[in-house]
Amino acid sequence: MPLKEVSPSSDELRRENERLRRRLATLEAKLQRGGAPSLDGAARSSVTETSAATVDAAEPAADQGTAAETAESPDDGGFHRQLLDHIPIQIAVLDPQLRYTYVNLASLDDAAQRRWILGKTHRDYVKAFSLDPTLAEQRQEWMRRAIDGGKSVTYEESRPGADGITRLILRSHTPIFDAQGQLLHLFGYGVDITEHKEFVRRLMEAQKLDAVGKLAGGVGHDFNNLLTAILGYCQLLASEVDQQPKLSRYVNSILTAGHQATTLVRRLLAFGRQQHLETRRLDLNQVLRELRDLLAPTLGENIELVYALSDAPVHIEADPSQVQQVILNLAVNARDAMPDGGRLVLASRWLDTEEESQTLNSAAAGRQEAPYGWVELTVVDTGLGMNEATRQRIFEPFFTTKSQDTGPSLGTRAGLGLAAVYGIIEQSGGRISVRSSPGEGSVFRIVLPAAETEIEEAAPPPQTNRPGGGSEIILVTEDEETVRIFTCEALRTFGYVVLEAVDGVDAMKVCQQHDGPIDLLLTDVVMPRMGGQELATKFVAARPQTRVIFMSGYTGSTSDRRGNLDADIPFLAKPFHLDALSRLVRQELDQKKAPQ
Repeated sequence: MPLKEVSPSSDELRRENERLRRRLATLEAKLQRGGAPSLDGAARSSVTETSAATVDAAEPAADQGTAAETAESPDDGGFHRQLLDHIPIQIAVLDPQLRYTYVNLASLDDAAQRRWILGKTHRDYVKAFSLDPTLAEQRQEWMRRAIDGGKSVTYEESRPGADGITRLILRSHTPIFDAQGQLLHLFGYGVDITEHKEFVRRLMEAQKLDAVGKLAGGVGHDFNNLLTAILGYCQLLASEVDQQPKLSRYVNSILTAGHQATTLVRRLLAFGRQQHLETRRLDLNQVLRELRDLLAPTLGENIELVYALSDAPVHIEADPSQVQQVILNLAVNARDAMPDGGRLVLASRWLDTEEESQTLNSAAAGRQEAPYGWVELTVVDTGLGMNEATRQRIFEPFFTTKSQDTGPSLGTRAGLGLAAVYGIIEQSGGRISVRSSPGEGSVFRIVLPAAETEIEEAAPPPQTNRPGGGSEIILVTEDEETVRIFTCEALRTFGYVVLEAVDGVDAMKVCQQHDGPIDLLLTDVVMPRMGGQELATKFVAARPQTRVIFMSGYTGSTSDRRGNLDADIPFLAKPFHLDALSRLVRQELDQKKAPQ
């Protein structure tokens, strides 16, 4: 049977054309509801003509096209609606009269409210739910700006959250126009950026405190060098004027002022995380118990001291004296916040849940990890509390709300008590935060890396007797002239033979040119051309029998005994007492003489 071309009849073409017109109208309606501009007359005719001209007479092909459309274009109650509802962003669409035509689940999770708001304005919503009317006016103003300007506008909006906490929302409104420039829809979205803003604020605060800490460390280093010479010469002078009461009184007054300055500098270095820490494993609970007898009289009879310690020991690795300073400073701060009495609670616990450990390790980016977990010390008072502006500044050095004639020490009167606490905790690998509001007291939360469970025995207290001097040869290497002259003078009064060098390069020249032995190298850590660590390495390589002592007024990362410096080499922190100098020098020289 011969094949022939089969052409559809005119009735079939008419029916197919009508079917395509209905499909096109349905598709346009969906596009308009989704925010796309409508097709103008020319475009509609072009689509219709093209579709009609290319219609295949075979009905199965048309059926396949209908099925594809159904698969790729879910109905309004299906895929698209579910997709928008599961986006964690507030999405809304308004008509040209600024009435809501769509809101997603993130905007209103109550189904009845979502149905009610359709066709209503934002003013209607604010009025119905008794919200702040200025919120509606502000948002309406931003919507009008977007429409009048013909482009998106973005702004930040504060509004009360369901939990009573003010939330910060980043909002944007985008107008959608048709081909003739007529407004079809106003599309808007909102993103809750409260946590992001808080993170940025904390980051900026940490960066500010870090910058101030570096400045404090540099100032502390220079002050320590000056105080080393001032206090040292006063101590030498005091031994010469024992029989002259008037002069002795003057010298003692200078020494007292110098020691107060030393305390201030020590707090500056603590804030700058540049203190020299003698860490060991200890039980935080035991430290708190040992301080009870000291805290009670410090707080006074009108303040109740409550301990809420964990049943199990809380092990940390820290400097015991610095931990005590943290607790005492926080207690004194709490006492001053409770002039009419109150309660101070000291609590400790292990943070042993996996969720808490992961959160803390993640938040401690750039800091040491905590392989043994984290422990928490909480200090809670029922005092006056503080507003947000004060709370954000309490760890800044020299910031204080106390009068200048109160406080137990120069450091706290100068506004360095909490600054020192901040620095000690940071340098110990932990962090501190505070929660407070006026009239509701304050909660200081300290988190520290836990240590292994073994507790080291406390080192025996150092001997207080001043050992005698000697006749050995000591090389003093110090770039600060006043400190070098004083140190050499002090060692000579003890009977030692003293050589001098202005830096590491100069000291190596002395090492090469001096014919006799050099029993001890006493060197500063931070010096130009060649620092103390490099000098010690080269010097001992050339003279293996020489003992070494490091000294520095800048005990930060450049001279951390646990880091860059040799942990076996003793360290003398500036400003040092003559007794400490003579004792350590004698100790090292005796070690040299001891049989190996």
